[in-house]
Amino acid sequence: MIGIMPIHGTWQEVLAALLACVVAFDARLISIYIRGIIRNKTDRGGRNYGLHEYVGLIHLHSEYSGDAQGSYEELARVASEHKLEFMIITDHNNTKAIKDGKQGIYGKTLVLTGVESSRQEGYLLGLGIGDYQTARADPTEIFLSEVAAQRGFVVMAHARNSHWPWKGQVDARMTGVEIIDFADQIYDASLASKIMAALAFPVNRLYAFLSLYHRPDAVIELWDAISAQRPFVGIFASDIHQNLKIFKRRYKFPKAKDLMPFALNHLICARAPSGDFQTDRETVHTAIRCGHLFMAVDLLGDARGFMFSAQQDSGHGIMGDVLKAGEKTLFSVALPEIESRREIRIHVYRDGKKIITKPARSFEFQGGSSGSYRVEVVVDVPTVWGFGREVTWIFSNPIYLF
Repeated sequence: MIGIMPIHGTWQEVLAALLACVVAFDARLISIYIRGIIRNKTDRGGRNYGLHEYVGLIHLHSEYSGDAQGSYEELARVASEHKLEFMIITDHNNTKAIKDGKQGIYGKTLVLTGVESSRQEGYLLGLGIGDYQTARADPTEIFLSEVAAQRGFVVMAHARNSHWPWKGQVDARMTGVEIIDFADQIYDASLASKIMAALAFPVNRLYAFLSLYHRPDAVIELWDAISAQRPFVGIFASDIHQNLKIFKRRYKFPKAKDLMPFALNHLICARAPSGDFQTDRETVHTAIRCGHLFMAVDLLGDARGFMFSAQQDSGHGIMGDVLKAGEKTLFSVALPEIESRREIRIHVYRDGKKIITKPARSFEFQGGSSGSYRVEVVVDVPTVWGFGREVTWIFSNPIYLF
């Protein structure tokens, strides 16, 4: 018979041993260095192939949402501190900030307003709009028509969230989907990950956030399935609320200054910021609508300078572009000039099926068959137990051969 091993010693000795374990655990957490596991050696990402990267956030909330805290001015200041070039605030079911004149260029950060619309089937983002009149009880058709009438576009939010997934059809007027939404990452993380994040946060909040981060397989499956049929854009959504409610008290947590640098959208644009609000607004919205972007967990390393492109005799394309199927195509994957002690691996997917895995900083491959081609760049990150865990650093949008 196997019994339970008794604990010998006075209560003071037992307490001292437990405290020693806590100290050792915290020391291990503190020692895990996350920021800059991958170091970008070039200035602001360097290589841009004659194009400009607008780096910023889509889908966050201000005090215009009933369940969020923070003014436009505060969020813009934090975004500027993190050198973000754009930010699209999407408050719940209203665009009052537009009427209040809150859109604009704050320092060097372009601040735009969209909306997160609560529909019976789930949640949708309306981007590129100037007004919002759809009532919550209205059918989704009303919202889609309202956005289309303003020449805006719609992105699915929380599409495969375990608590509030999208329960309707994917309408042809829906331009894309959130691939990573930080709120979804928290809700859908494993219990073990949530416990680890809670333990780590007081001493190493970057590791805490990374503990919650996981590849969202269900929404990626949806993205790949639709992208195999038509262009369908993937974005990163920070979903910042800065609002933790405990009983009747509200706390500003997690703070925007901590969450903003976690992951970013990197838009690939033909022109740099002009300083003119309407011009830059159109530049940002066009890049998102066309899928000329990639998503990166920049906490691990500045991803500026990444490029996924394709060349045919009849033309050239980047992420989001549609080229001719059946024509010989040379795809090119190029990472920025980086330093990392960890192996960087590149996965290439066609219609959701992994067709290439290669440890590399850049390479080319031939294609031509009809389909949606995209790239994930992965790296092993440290854990508290010392083992490597594979995480995705970069998600490209697809290049389509149709």
